[in-house]
Amino acid sequence: MSDNAVSTGIMSTASIVTTIVVIAAAFTVAAAIGASINNSGQNFANQINTDFEVLAIGNTEAGNSTIYGYVKNLGDASVGSFSEMDVFLDGDYYYLDSADTSLFRWNATILNDNGNNIWDPLETIIVRMYFPDGESINSGSHQIVIAISGISEIYQFSI
Repeated sequence: MSDNAVSTGIMSTASIVTTIVVIAAAFTVAAAIGASINNSGQNFANQINTDFEVLAIGNTEAGNSTIYGYVKNLGDASVGSFSEMDVFLDGDYYYLDSADTSLFRWNATILNDNGNNIWDPLETIIVRMYFPDGESINSGSHQIVIAISGISEIYQFSI
């Protein structure tokens, strides 16, 4: 009878350990799924709160090595860093504040900043786009794409 009690005890302990391992694995998977859903929700909220518009493009004459655009933040969210922004002109990627003059590069300045150096709602920035050394904008149709938080604005102009 004692052999039967020992076997039952071993089987019960093994069942409890197995149950704990299964619960721990299920909890880990559930936590990962919950974190993924939370991240997706945050990204979606950022997209909902982000809205901007390219108002105008300047310095658009053939041969210019710099052009600029005015962009207004029409959303409910502030843009804390310009590194959150991507700029393309005619399919070429422009690098933020690059010192390498052989690259397409850009920088931005907040024109009507309230003093916090953050691009807040209803503030306008000027985005300056620089061509690589020796290059300039050509005559014809051009397209600027600015993207922030998964939202993009396309502005087309001709020279």
